[in-house]
Amino acid sequence: MKCKMKVGELREALATASITMDRRAGSEYGFVYLGAKRMKSGANQRLILNSTDGIRRFLLKVVCEVEEIGDLVIDPVRLSTILDKRGDDEAVTFTQDVATKRTIVRCGGSRIALMSSGKPLAFDMNMKAFPAPDTKPTFLIESANLKSMLDQTQSFIYRKDDKASFKTLMIRTTGTGYEAFTTNSECIANGRVEDTNSPGLTDGKPVRMLEIPQGALSSLSKLLNRNKKETIQVIVVKSPDGRDQAAYFRTELAFFGTNLMASTQPPMDAVFKAQVMTMEVQVPRDSLLTSISRSSPFCSETVAGRLVCMDVKNSIVRLSAQDQFGEFEEELATATPATGVGRATFRSDFLSDALRSSSADLVVLKMGLNSGNIGRPSAVLSSGAGGAGATYVIAGICDKEVLRQLSNGSISDQDTAAKMASMPKAAA
Repeated sequence: MKCKMKVGELREALATASITMDRRAGSEYGFVYLGAKRMKSGANQRLILNSTDGIRRFLLKVVCEVEEIGDLVIDPVRLSTILDKRGDDEAVTFTQDVATKRTIVRCGGSRIALMSSGKPLAFDMNMKAFPAPDTKPTFLIESANLKSMLDQTQSFIYRKDDKASFKTLMIRTTGTGYEAFTTNSECIANGRVEDTNSPGLTDGKPVRMLEIPQGALSSLSKLLNRNKKETIQVIVVKSPDGRDQAAYFRTELAFFGTNLMASTQPPMDAVFKAQVMTMEVQVPRDSLLTSISRSSPFCSETVAGRLVCMDVKNSIVRLSAQDQFGEFEEELATATPATGVGRATFRSDFLSDALRSSSADLVVLKMGLNSGNIGRPSAVLSSGAGGAGATYVIAGICDKEVLRQLSNGSISDQDTAAKMASMPKAAA
């Protein structure tokens, strides 16, 4: 193995490959594979990096000068030590010591000697699992658009141990691009992008393209950060019984794959259609986010989360929070007069995450009831126009007695609270 490349490119690829290493003790995939490859013509010389944890897998290419082909299976930490605090354009070289059968790595004034810690054959089998280079993609999407949808929605993926079908990000087509959905059962996030690669609607209906499991999102985000201006080829591999078994995301120099879950998300359009909104107003996003942050020290700490009350009337949004040690209240001017009045209490982190996921100056705030969930109060926050933007439906509670019981632990979850809040009160 004899090759030469830039430090910056190798360092970035090594950090990316390390994400999908199998970190279980004794695993044959607890390493990163490096292979110097050269085509017969001498062109397209590459250093190939491969890693997998049995569910996710990376195949990365680093442009380099290859004099002699060869491979190496290593603990990436050992190689990272020689690359640390080096300039991106510095050179790093790999040569073979014939006498000791070690690979010598040199960079600047540093030198290390490495021997394979694992079996190259195991990684060879893993690399063969990737779709062939001529495999036709299931669909195409611009890297920036896919990253935008991830940024808008992944904060709201369900994180408890049950409800496996909620632990995915679902992508489907729109008339002008794609949209993504996630939910944590209390909030549903919908991110939309315009993308000319989209196949569009079929018979006037969106097409479900893919559901990405939560565990794959950090690796996919790393791939998208590494390839910000490329068109991503998405290849969905089917099982013999026709089920979506694995998904692969391919760029010129990177290939990421993940196994897919058997369960799928329930339809979520009904939630958006079931809203009966009685108030709508435009609010400066930064001002509303800042006010919610200010209220945080005063929010009631309950089993349902930290709660803040939002009251909208005319051209004013009033936020208030209260616990046993103090109170907070702030009034914000809206950009447009409210079309009605609205008052409800929400988890402050849901509101904050929705506002942080947007870059718009103004957001549309609607308040009303979710008729599909026993008349539970809800808020809709949306930004963007046309086929791009994001919408969040956030469930709330409004009854003061329910808030009191949430605070002292008399009731244990927000669904119970919503049911109590919706019950008719006894006549005085």
